[in-house]
Amino acid sequence: MEEEMKKSDQRVTRQPKGCDSTTGVTVEGFKPDTEECVVDQQRWTAVHARRAARVAISAIAREFELDRKTVRAVLAQKAWQPYRRSVKRVRELDAHLPWLEQRAAQVNYSARILYQELSSQRGFAGCYETVKVAVRPLLLISTKS
Repeated sequence: MEEEMKKSDQRVTRQPKGCDSTTGVTVEGFKPDTEECVVDQQRWTAVHARRAARVAISAIAREFELDRKTVRAVLAQKAWQPYRRSVKRVRELDAHLPWLEQRAAQVNYSARILYQELSSQRGFAGCYETVKVAVRPLLLISTKS
């Protein structure tokens, strides 16, 4: 088990070939709080140079250990830009989350009851599915405790 943890940690910290860890495009890694470098400026330039030399996209992808779609996306860019995370959207249910967290335990995590109460008493105009998805992690947390 401990050996598996070491292997998973190695996967998270491994940097792709030719990738500078201080700059570049990042995506979520294997663990929620980690990120892994995908395409930095040096690799972006190298991918464009290889394509200018008329190398096939599949060959470039193999050479740089990238997916073909990533290579296509890099080639579509006119200039290299570092990755910027999009701003998190405010959901309609966000205003009701503190109430939902408190009330969920009282009604045995019934999304149906919570949806009915939100709609009738608290002016929630969203759908049942939204409430159901929000309640699911609360139920999982309560069963682990």
